[in-house]
Amino acid sequence: MAVVHALNNVGTAYVLGQHQHGWELLERSLRLALEQGVEEGFEEHAARAYCNLAGCALNERDYLRAKGYLEAGIAYCAERDLDFWGTALRVSQAQARFEQGAWEEAAEEATQLLSQYHLSVLKISALRVLGWVRLRRGDPGSEPLLEEAHRLALSTGEYPQIARVAAARAEAAWLQGDLERCQEEARIGYDLALAHIDPWDLGELSSWLWRAGGLTSPPEFIAEPYARQFTGDWERAATLWEQIGCPYEQALALAEGVLRPSARRLPSSSNWARSLLRHVCGSGCASRAGKEFPAARALRRGRIRPD
Repeated sequence: MAVVHALNNVGTAYVLGQHQHGWELLERSLRLALEQGVEEGFEEHAARAYCNLAGCALNERDYLRAKGYLEAGIAYCAERDLDFWGTALRVSQAQARFEQGAWEEAAEEATQLLSQYHLSVLKISALRVLGWVRLRRGDPGSEPLLEEAHRLALSTGEYPQIARVAAARAEAAWLQGDLERCQEEARIGYDLALAHIDPWDLGELSSWLWRAGGLTSPPEFIAEPYARQFTGDWERAATLWEQIGCPYEQALALAEGVLRPSARRLPSSSNWARSLLRHVCGSGCASRAGKEFPAARALRRGRIRPD
């Protein structure tokens, strides 16, 4: 049992530290736990391995890999009444759906989880997903959800929770044209992300600082789509987002391509972005996973221009 536990811990640390060898250790941890079955509590170790494998895949925005672990892990936990781990996997599933543009499914999952479970760490993620969906769709009620998520995240002191809620709140401020607050919110997670060298979280938080005028050059080690946007290569950034499976980020990159460089960090551009993103969502935002948002097509064809 100690070997399985150690493989899980070390494998996760390696993957999060950008060492791909960690995947082999995590897979081995899962395989050994599954082979042992119910003996001496190995089911808990298998469930934990599923959670870490899915979480690491999501952290790299590898949605195909994450999908396999999520589906297998949720079924495994449901069959064995492993409620905590099953709930953790469902929270990750809601996050994956949100990031892929399947906002309706993400909101439904998060709402259901919040009504059934009150574990603080898992609750933070569910609050963040639901609040972020409402923000991007322009639905009411996003602010109190993100405020509660922020308060709970700070109380945990855990970097991933704090950083991801900070990104959501920075986006909220940017969409409202409050660039000073956008910088303040992003900076909360940005400083932590610098210390952890997480290319995706660091890239996302850097992008909000940049849009708000708080950053002129990107830090090292950010994920390529964000790095491309910093250099003005919005077309390549949009292509990468499309390949990864993040249609909202794809449309946002295309939007930045048609904004005048001199206006990119002005409040007026944020107001224009809010208007644009209504077009991005459209009436079909509930089922956009793996698809191109209407605004992305319109931007490619030159049919949307800033005011």
